[in-house]
Amino acid sequence: MTRLRVFAVLACGLALAACRTLPPPRAPAPDVASPAPAQAAAAPAPPAPVPAPTWLQPEPAPPTRGAMLFDRLTARFADAPCVRDRLVERWQGIYARSPTRFAAQIQAVLPLMAMALEEAERYRLPGEFVLLPIVESWYRPDAGSGSGHVGLWQFGAPTARGLGLAVRGDYDARMAPFAATDAAFRHLGQLHNAFGDWKLANMGFNAGAYRVRKIVDKHPDARVSAAERQPPGLSPITYEHVAKVQALACLIAHPERFGIELPRDAPIVPLATVTLPPGASTLTAIARAADLDPVALARLNPAFRRGVVSAQAGRELLVPAGDAARFDAFVLPAAATPAPLADSGTDQHIVRSGDTLGAIARHYRVRLADLLQWNGLGSRSVLRLGQRIRLVP
Repeated sequence: MTRLRVFAVLACGLALAACRTLPPPRAPAPDVASPAPAQAAAAPAPPAPVPAPTWLQPEPAPPTRGAMLFDRLTARFADAPCVRDRLVERWQGIYARSPTRFAAQIQAVLPLMAMALEEAERYRLPGEFVLLPIVESWYRPDAGSGSGHVGLWQFGAPTARGLGLAVRGDYDARMAPFAATDAAFRHLGQLHNAFGDWKLANMGFNAGAYRVRKIVDKHPDARVSAAERQPPGLSPITYEHVAKVQALACLIAHPERFGIELPRDAPIVPLATVTLPPGASTLTAIARAADLDPVALARLNPAFRRGVVSAQAGRELLVPAGDAARFDAFVLPAAATPAPLADSGTDQHIVRSGDTLGAIARHYRVRLADLLQWNGLGSRSVLRLGQRIRLVP
């Protein structure tokens, strides 16, 4: 429309100009450049692809059969499970001396091994650490020793307290399977981070982290070998400790080489912890109130000394996972409880007329073999009136 209007004005002007003298021509006005066409906007860059969301991997379900446990365990081994090492091979022969017995021992501790495997998976630690309680105690929660080490992991009292485990006369968390196992894996995780090698971490667990650190710093290029006792300077017991774990790893990964038939089809009853309400009771009364086997409950919970749950004792109780719901809104049953024992390390019984070692062991609910070991006695030892008998490691 604008261009048509300009042309009409010019035509009228030319008609009028014919009747008068034309003025001198003007210099032509410079052409006004027409605006350049707007450049097309650059096409927007395609949006960056949205990365796929990263989800935390769910923790695997507890193994319910031996095969699940063994397969997941061997998948976590940091080293090839069978090594050419004379010390390791010697321990392979010792453990596999009776293949049937070895398989039966493994089957008996499958629930506790499964619990330890779950901790190894949760802390992302090598599977070899799951075999440590076999070396230490064959997964016996109530295991003791003449040196004062107790439980699945054979913690001494100072180490246990340093890891946050209660060690008292009425309650010894070293014998609480889950609490002790969690503390052990936290400790092993620190050692593994410090040394970067599960075998050195194992040595630190056995001999102490400070001692192993000094030796590693002194011999930084030494290869870690149980048979060659490298790095040098540790106790023979420490090197054998590593060799035993390596031997067990080979037996678990390749049982057919030793004529062992692992219980792959054996069912595993998962374990769970429940929290008891405040108050005092006994394991026998709790088992009766929850309709559980009192012997099995006591076997899983030896941390409660003499089966007594004092008001000051820990509240964690280990039960089969299928029975955990029985403790929802659980009311702690009242029960007569004996006087509490003194702190662990001073517990003792003074021999009176008529006492026997067997009667003392039954009265305090300790194993006779442990009582003999703690006191350096034999089965034929004669008690003296006034003799002090230790009741704890």
